[in-house]
This record gives sequence, C-alpha cells and structure tokens, in this order.
Amino acid sequence: VGGSLVLGGALGNLLDRVLRGYVVDYVDFRFFPAFNLADAAVVVGAAAMAVAFLWGKE
Repeated sequence: VGGSLVLGGALGNLLDRVLRGYVVDYVDFRFFPAFNLADAAVVVGAAAMAVAFLWGKE
C-alpha cells in the first residue's frame, strides 16, 4: 500500500509538471507550506513503508 501511494503521488506530480509546466499546490494551512494531495500521498506512503520496514513481520 505504501509503495502504491508513493508511486501514485509521484505520477500525479509528474503529470502536473508535464501538462502544466508546474505543480499546483492547493492545500494551504497558512502555518505550513502549501501542498497538494499527491504530496500528501508520497509522505503517507513513505511513512507506511518505513513503519512496515521497521516493525513489520518478516
């Protein structure tokens, strides 16, 4: 699941970059840098992969 989130987020940002020339960041909390759903997917996916690597069963 983690790898799928990372791959999907990366492909989403790549598609934005190819089609628009830039990535649209549409979530802005004012106290945190702006980001988009693809960025969140990459971060959550990487965290899930780290948890699975550190605490997962063999």
